[in-house]
Amino acid sequence: MIQSKFNEIEVRESIQAALDALPAKASRRDKTLLVANLLLIDHGIYPSAKVVHDHTSQGSMTDINRDLRDFWTEVRKKMRVQLNAPFIPDELATAFGEGLAKIWGLAQHAATQHFEGAREQCRLEVQGASEARVGAERDRDRTLERLALLEAELLAERERRGEAERRVAAQAGEIAGLQGSLSSWQQKLEVEAIARHEAEARFSRELELERAERVREADRFTGEINFAKRQIDTARVAEKEMREQLNAEKGHREREVATYRQRMNSAEEASTAAKGRVAELRAQTASLEGRVAELQDRVRELAKAGVARISARPAPLKRKPLRRS
Repeated sequence: MIQSKFNEIEVRESIQAALDALPAKASRRDKTLLVANLLLIDHGIYPSAKVVHDHTSQGSMTDINRDLRDFWTEVRKKMRVQLNAPFIPDELATAFGEGLAKIWGLAQHAATQHFEGAREQCRLEVQGASEARVGAERDRDRTLERLALLEAELLAERERRGEAERRVAAQAGEIAGLQGSLSSWQQKLEVEAIARHEAEARFSRELELERAERVREADRFTGEINFAKRQIDTARVAEKEMREQLNAEKGHREREVATYRQRMNSAEEASTAAKGRVAELRAQTASLEGRVAELQDRVRELAKAGVARISARPAPLKRKPLRRS
């Protein structure tokens, strides 16, 4: 393949050099005859009209074929066997000419067969190259189709990835909102716990005050002291029960908060359940605070009633010493 291309370049350069050597006013016929002669004689290449036109780039195919017919006529004239020997008898010259004509015919036939074989080989090579070109084009088309499918798949994958990223961003926003809600609920719970603790402390101080008051009145009101003790014991039991209930509610609410944290990924369902539970806890807290207020009011009423009864009693009689007789 490399040698063939090198020979083609060499042939083209030699023919171009010969064409450049012609006069500037050389006709198309002169150039055609020169190229055909160089191709056939110097390089052994059949001078077809297409090959000649490829070198001269002048004239139509019809004009070049007409010039080539003149070229072949001139070639046959030059190669015809002519004997110019007066000293040889005519019979011998005729027989010798006929023999040379037969040899020339055999040589021409062999050359024609060789040319036909070479042309058939070239035709097969061209056919093989055409088939290879068709196969290459078919492979190229399949490759382009496969490339288009891959590009479509890549585009679809990019769209899916973009959608997934958007969903992740939306879920991250929801999680951030839930975390904010959880923080808000935790702050509310802490505020409520502080308020509950203050209420318990205030209630304890009030109980202590009541107890001190009862102790100061113990010397004067013995009977009322027992009654007050029973009331205080009842209040303590109620307070203990209330504290146990509050502690249970606190533990329950803390477990609810822990469960709420674990189920944070459930988004709206967990948030709705937490809101409902917080509302219920608020109602329970309000109920407990109401009960505490009722107990405090009851204790005050009992204290007032006890003071009123004591005030309503007649003053105790003073003992008079017995007079000695």
